[in-house]
Amino acid sequence: MAGMKQADFVIGGEFMMSGSRWRCTDVGTRIVVAIKLDAPDSNWYNGPPYAVAEYY
Repeated sequence: MAGMKQADFVIGGEFMMSGSRWRCTDVGTRIVVAIKLDAPDSNWYNGPPYAVAEYY
């Protein structure tokens, strides 16, 4: 995330990091929470709650 600032993230927005695509699920005052978009079924991204792990 070099060069990205917390203000650059919006809930539902997608970004690339470490060669993978991610979707932002929450933006707090100090952290960003996201899901990695690599599941075999796109229905797993319907949420919250999500059928995939959220990372912060």
